[in-house]
Amino acid sequence: MKYSSDTTLFRDPRITVPNDVKSSLSFKHLKKEYRVEKVENISNFGVGFIINDESFFEKGSDLSDVQLKLENNLLYSDQATLVYFNIIDSKCYIGLSLNYPGIDIGIVNSVLQKKDYRSELKTEKSLREHSNSIKNEFKCILSDYLALLNYIKYHLNSQEELNTAITDNTEALKKLNSVTLDITYEKYIPEIYHYNNEFQKLVENYSDDEHRIHKSYFRLSVSPILMGAPFIRHTFEKPYGYAGDFHAMVMLYKYDDIGLTLFDQFSHRYACNEPAAVANKNRVYLLKDYLIKEYKNSSNSNFKISSIACGPGRELELFVNNLSNIDKNISLNYVDQDKNALEYAKTNINQITMNKLKKSEIKIDSNFYQDDVVKRLIWKKGVPSNLKDSDVIVCAGLFDYLEDRVAQRLVDSFLEIVKAGGLVIVGNVAKQNPSEFPMSYVLEWELFQRNDKDMENMISDKSLQLHDLDFSVVSEESGINKFLIIRKK
Repeated sequence: MKYSSDTTLFRDPRITVPNDVKSSLSFKHLKKEYRVEKVENISNFGVGFIINDESFFEKGSDLSDVQLKLENNLLYSDQATLVYFNIIDSKCYIGLSLNYPGIDIGIVNSVLQKKDYRSELKTEKSLREHSNSIKNEFKCILSDYLALLNYIKYHLNSQEELNTAITDNTEALKKLNSVTLDITYEKYIPEIYHYNNEFQKLVENYSDDEHRIHKSYFRLSVSPILMGAPFIRHTFEKPYGYAGDFHAMVMLYKYDDIGLTLFDQFSHRYACNEPAAVANKNRVYLLKDYLIKEYKNSSNSNFKISSIACGPGRELELFVNNLSNIDKNISLNYVDQDKNALEYAKTNINQITMNKLKKSEIKIDSNFYQDDVVKRLIWKKGVPSNLKDSDVIVCAGLFDYLEDRVAQRLVDSFLEIVKAGGLVIVGNVAKQNPSEFPMSYVLEWELFQRNDKDMENMISDKSLQLHDLDFSVVSEESGINKFLIIRKK
């Protein structure tokens, strides 16, 4: 199931909390304590629930000591405001608005996905029960798909045993296995893409409930085969709360055939070379070209780039490494909530900078900020002073996870801190994403996918009135990753 921006602008997407997931909400109002044992839905800045007590409910009521838990994970602890209520059949349906920083939806998704994965893989009985609700055409394609995967696995396991019998020389065996992997990949990967396309066409018009049931059935059938692939396991399990974290990006940018078996390596190579993954690699080169062009055209003696939710900061590496004539000082700001991502970026850029400036008086300063600057910007809580008056602000991999209201607020904030004449570059996955099925059904990697008009709508009327802007939407060469390019005059 994909997120899209076809829904009404400014509406938070709600995540329904399944009945088998433990949830609780407690709060105080007018010195009375309340506890709700079942939360209905959750969003970034809201929570919905049902309660039988109608006595205190009035729109605008302030609640204190609000605590929200999901599977014993504390998601929120602060105050809240009652913004919605409706009485139906003696039940009171309540909606609360939460204070900054709200709820980390990545953690919610991670908790729910781990719960689903554990419950899905328990018994064969679960598979039989799922089967009764699955469309026959889906079953037929899945049967052929599983047959293909199992054959590839059998073939590679057999070849791996044969290769081991041929030689016990480590280097020779490595080369032999590499050739085996190359031949098998070239032969069978078109068939896998064929099935992905067939699945995508089939599920395109499924309802949310049909997506949920068919995803569960698909993962129950396919996950035991594919989860040995490092990229697939990492993005599915989401150890940092979302799929496209720094570690996943490094697997793409610094690709190697990894995995315990040849089939695991095959599956890893397949996942890292899906069209959306290739587009991810393409995007850093497009960004590099924009950054170099801006640097060359700048008349300032100091040039400042701020990369928001930078991850490993690959585009900044490429920018510095490919500058042919460094004639002005450079300030690079890396902003991410992941300390490991910043450490990785710091190590790489320091080495590149050292090599570039051996005999130069030009300075390249790199600054690293471990912070959720996104929420700071949206809620106007202040940002590191060094981000202000940036020549370029880049945010390539974050907006895929933001609903329209938050995306628009963030663009507003970028336009406030970029200098006059500067550039804001915002990336997002396009609606025409050929990898949508495997991302959603295998990895549970859900994104807000946007077309050109959706991208342009991220510029608010407020920003259009406050600033003189030129803007356009461009794509990297595959067309899967789009970029909103905004010039603040």
